[in-house]
Amino acid sequence: MLNHKIFVLGTSGTGKTSSLRNLDPKKTGLINCDKKAPPLAGWRSNYVRIEKRNSNGDIVTDLEKSNYVEITKPTQILKTLNVWEKREDLECIVIDTITHMITNKYMTDTIGKDFKTYQQLGKETYNIFDKVRDYSKAIVIFGHTDEKYNDLGQKVTLMKSYGNMITDMEPASFFTTVLMTEVQREDGQAKYVFRTQSNGSDFAKSPAKFIVGKEGAVGALPLYVPNDIKKVIELLDKFELETNQ
Repeated sequence: MLNHKIFVLGTSGTGKTSSLRNLDPKKTGLINCDKKAPPLAGWRSNYVRIEKRNSNGDIVTDLEKSNYVEITKPTQILKTLNVWEKREDLECIVIDTITHMITNKYMTDTIGKDFKTYQQLGKETYNIFDKVRDYSKAIVIFGHTDEKYNDLGQKVTLMKSYGNMITDMEPASFFTTVLMTEVQREDGQAKYVFRTQSNGSDFAKSPAKFIVGKEGAVGALPLYVPNDIKKVIELLDKFELETNQ
């Protein structure tokens, strides 16, 4: 598994967390900012949080032995990313969702305060995205979407956040792959997919390269893929290996 940077954006109930169902939990670290039970069969036995006492006698999560944490503070998330990056048993790290991290910080520490607290929220969020950019493992971050109008009066789909500080840093630019969730209807049944290319009003994208002797760029992913992160990573791995031979 290569160190892909994947950002998944969508509204609630469109298949973000369920897309983790086929990842090997023994090789996956899950940072659950939403603090709700993931819709994954057997998740309690597969994603385990081990506790220990620190030097002060407080009970804390043993990040060297756990592959699951429920945290919302950006500093704790950054610490977890740093520890898990050094673990040889973990290949993929997931943050579900970055939006709840931002919302919790805004509601508990920022709302009603002076501008310095907004700056702190922006800085701590930036630190997470900046860590993602140079992360040595595959990393998947989920976020919620928000529709707004830009300066030209066009409706655009962005990551939900508070204030312009986070929006202006363009979170999608830190990722090599940005997937938008969609729910399609097929024979009266819901079909959950990821869209891999922009529709002109969002930031969906996937890797592409120009190959000698071929017209246009060759893309790593088709326009729509099943909402299956394992499948997405396999396709990205295959693309990188084939185009770098």
